[in-house]
Amino acid sequence: RTDLPDFMRLIDLGLKNPNPRCKRVTIFTIAAMTEFISPEIFEYHQLLLPALLKQLSDTNTGVVESSMSAIDLFCESLSTRLEPYLQTLM
Repeated sequence: RTDLPDFMRLIDLGLKNPNPRCKRVTIFTIAAMTEFISPEIFEYHQLLLPALLKQLSDTNTGVVESSMSAIDLFCESLSTRLEPYLQTLM
């Protein structure tokens, strides 16, 4: 858990990769981290949630579906920190 800042840089690179498979693996990793590295992962909500929301406009349906699933998991656990994102989510 002390390596989370370094790991977040890798997550950022994975989401920016043009390969849909790389994006989907990165999104799956975010979803897994939501479940297993909680609550520490939520310190990075300002990076992760906007990045996941951006993936909803991807042309690959697998990336979009994976993003929706990860957003659902992330938002379910984010609680009060979710408020700034409600307008965008609705």
